[in-house]
Amino acid sequence: MKIWQLKSSTDDYETFQLLNYEEDKKYFKTSFNSMVSLSDSWTPKFIEVTDEGKSSDSPIFWGKSGVQIISEKAKNVLEPTVGDNIEFLPLIHKQTKNTMLCMF
Repeated sequence: MKIWQLKSSTDDYETFQLLNYEEDKKYFKTSFNSMVSLSDSWTPKFIEVTDEGKSSDSPIFWGKSGVQIISEKAKNVLEPTVGDNIEFLPLIHKQTKNTMLCMF
């Protein structure tokens, strides 16, 4: 068995939250505790920067404890290692329209 742990630092780095928190929080409170795939029913959620700072490939996400968000670059590095054990779901940065991914 392999176990991986990703850690994020808040020191001088951007942090994110859901743009429409009240509307979108329901997806993070129930869906992420399930073993059912979300990729077929998932629609991208918008996120916004809550604390300005340096960009990170694994920023802090204030939305749901246990949900990790990563950059497209980090996904490309991690995907060959984690394979089908992780589902990557898109989140869209409100200002830049860049895609971040939450890992499920």
